[in-house]
Amino acid sequence: MSTRLTGRRERSEIETRIASVWSQVLGSAQVPVDQNFFTLGGTSALAMKAVGRIEKELGVELPLQAFYQAPTVEGLAANIGKTFSPDSPIVARLRQGQPDQPPLFCLFGVTLYQDLALELAEDRPVFGVHVPFRYVPGQDRRPTLQEIGQRYADLIRSHQTHGPYHLLGLCFGGIVAYEVARHLAASGGPVAAVTIIDAVLPNAIQIDRRKRWLSYLARAWENPLEFQRTLRKRLKRTYQRSLLRSSFQNWLAPKDTRQTIDLPIDGPEVDAEVNRFAASPSRLPTRLLVVCATKEPRPEWSTVAPDQGWCGRAETMVICNVPANHLGVLREPHVQMLAQAVSQISQA
Repeated sequence: MSTRLTGRRERSEIETRIASVWSQVLGSAQVPVDQNFFTLGGTSALAMKAVGRIEKELGVELPLQAFYQAPTVEGLAANIGKTFSPDSPIVARLRQGQPDQPPLFCLFGVTLYQDLALELAEDRPVFGVHVPFRYVPGQDRRPTLQEIGQRYADLIRSHQTHGPYHLLGLCFGGIVAYEVARHLAASGGPVAAVTIIDAVLPNAIQIDRRKRWLSYLARAWENPLEFQRTLRKRLKRTYQRSLLRSSFQNWLAPKDTRQTIDLPIDGPEVDAEVNRFAASPSRLPTRLLVVCATKEPRPEWSTVAPDQGWCGRAETMVICNVPANHLGVLREPHVQMLAQAVSQISQA
């Protein structure tokens, strides 16, 4: 790092050992213990690496909540030995930013948004927010989108008491971001902008059934073995989904084999939730940025509307086409285009 680092030095053995790990991971001889890991040049990948090395160095288990809750050497040292519930939300400051700049809340993920946070032109605070929704399938009721939105909205209000709010989410996280905006707006908190990254609603998809069948027949003719394997996979997935829907199957499952899971982002229940959302018209007095991954592979018999189904859901809507696949939008070099679009919609 070319600039001279200033900050407090270590006061304890634990701080010294953690600072030594950070120095190795970041490739920096000087690591002030009161500066943010990501401000010092850390990334999500380096954060995972640092956590593993600290666990090995100190002989302790270090939950990610402990790291992201206080991503400084002194904060991490204070969290060593503390118990973190798997149900505890994670609010990670991905970029320190200037306090007079409006924060950006990136929802339904944390490390996913690190590159974007560092790429933004304006020096604004950026938070990665993830709220666990742990439940036992077949025993507990899956939380609804409205309940998910309410939890996220409450958490955001605890960090920013007044609007205007800036929200962002990828895929299902984008739908969650819109739902959170509805809750914030309903409680009187103005929402300045919502960015939805590659969240295709069902009403945006058009299927040419004739082309689809012709495509299946061509694949079966050209490579019958591969077609049979694909067909078996589809039938297996359909069968598994039917079992998931079956309350009788859930009743037969022994209780001691049921495991607590975090909220899945795909599957039949998620599809049903998204269908309900798409069928429920709504309009927000905000700016909506819809980011479309134009290189995401799609069958030739399936087309997606340019607005991905979001037209009419906001006072102002802007579409940004990024030549990348679904996750590539958030990675180099395409994240630069995304960051520029997010900055423009935030400042409009």
